[in-house]
Amino acid sequence: MTLLRGEDQVPVGETVSDKYGDFAIVMCTAPSGAVTTSPSAWRLRATADDGTLLFSSDQPFDLAPGASVYVEVRLTGEDSDD
Repeated sequence: MTLLRGEDQVPVGETVSDKYGDFAIVMCTAPSGAVTTSPSAWRLRATADDGTLLFSSDQPFDLAPGASVYVEVRLTGEDSDD
């Protein structure tokens, strides 16, 4: 899972989901406490181990200091025992 910022889609955080698909990306605010509130600022992308794109958020979302964003990503396809 990769968190992307800005129109140029700069990666600012990455993590790997656990066997249940759960993940967390924790972001620290700038020293001034300011985080951009642009509605197009933040997107989420999921890729497989081989780099195949599995999910990219259609709608950007806002992040604000002290806020939490919960995203449910549903992937379709064959089930795996891994």
